[in-house]
Amino acid sequence: AKGTPFTKRGLLQLIARLYDPLGLLSPIIVPLKCAFQRACKANLSWDSQLPDEIEIVVKTWLRDLSDTGTIEFPRYCFSFERESIKSVHLVGFSDASEEAFGGVFYVRVESQDAVHVNIFASRSRVAPIKSQSIPRLELLGCLVLAKLVEHVRYAISTTIDITSEYYFSDSYTALC
Repeated sequence: AKGTPFTKRGLLQLIARLYDPLGLLSPIIVPLKCAFQRACKANLSWDSQLPDEIEIVVKTWLRDLSDTGTIEFPRYCFSFERESIKSVHLVGFSDASEEAFGGVFYVRVESQDAVHVNIFASRSRVAPIKSQSIPRLELLGCLVLAKLVEHVRYAISTTIDITSEYYFSDSYTALC
């Protein structure tokens, strides 16, 4: 990230360097994507300097990232023998704001010895450039979660029996 120019092109290069196929780093990456969207809305050329408010967001993000340290996720959520597994629950959450929406999935495994909860996957999207209402964005968050459910269910059900699935949203409008 050092030496990256604070331009729209430099910001896109910074975002493109972040490879996150499971979406586990979505909460970390979304602020950069929102900053890039604001740069696009401002009709900046690719090589012109970012406005101060966007540059501050990027610099703060870079500083916070260097302060974060190491983030570790388990590579395998079922690291115990199948015979000891009592139940497997999928738990999904969706949410939205004016800038972004998304969903996240956790796998809760009850074994004979303990209960293990691991983040499994997440997806996030930047809100469309055309202004949308919060209830519509909440619905889009539920849609992202529903699509994520299909992928997670397919990936897990080939190796493990799913006992139950739970989905949560804080939007009354989206649930009715």
